[in-house]
Amino acid sequence: YIYTDQVGDIPSEMAVQLLIVAERFLLDRLKALCEDIIRKCVCIENVVSIMMTAKAHRADGLKDICMDFIITNEEKIKTTAAFKELIQDPHLMYELLMRRKPSRA
Repeated sequence: YIYTDQVGDIPSEMAVQLLIVAERFLLDRLKALCEDIIRKCVCIENVVSIMMTAKAHRADGLKDICMDFIITNEEKIKTTAAFKELIQDPHLMYELLMRRKPSRA
């Protein structure tokens, strides 16, 4: 990356680790490239952990994408074990609840 300004074709798991390093060393362009790779791989199984990592490492755009994905797929995600991990972060859970559209009764 340092010489080419590219990250190449890397798996999303590696992109998550690289995002953490990029945030630590204030490499904003690298962080943005990693976010782009990760967002393309968000799925029901990994969205909660990606969202928590994004919040912890100030990847706000990625966090917003994950929140929108969770709200769109709420019923499926609520049944996953990973969803219960959100109890560890009440602020994130509150953000999700506030983002939901009110149900029309």
